[in-house]
Amino acid sequence: MAAGPAVIERPPTEIKDPGVKFGDNTGDYETESGEGGQQVDRQKRTQYPGKWRVMLHNDNVNTRDHVVEVLTRTVPALTVEQAVAIMMEAHTNGMAIVIVCEKEHAEFYCDVLKSYQLWSTIEPDAVK
Repeated sequence: MAAGPAVIERPPTEIKDPGVKFGDNTGDYETESGEGGQQVDRQKRTQYPGKWRVMLHNDNVNTRDHVVEVLTRTVPALTVEQAVAIMMEAHTNGMAIVIVCEKEHAEFYCDVLKSYQLWSTIEPDAVK
């Protein structure tokens, strides 16, 4: 018996205000004893577990209209107005937060933005 087609669900999205200031992603470190008496460094979490920022960086290649179209196509939860605000934030400040989501989804969004020739990266979302 053949299996039916797979259903791909869209990842849940959480839109952040593009004007959010960037936090310090560094953490305090503590040392604890690991297996066999080895010393193991463990980072105290200063970020939400699993939450990552998808960053859009300014470039001098893509038009503003192209960036807005790609943003709304890539992140369905974004309205045109939100995409324009993100594009303008990146244009004026050098970078902007597109979305904050789980790491796997952030990697997906970043890869799709890159496939449209936009400059995108991901970074951990810091706790405020």
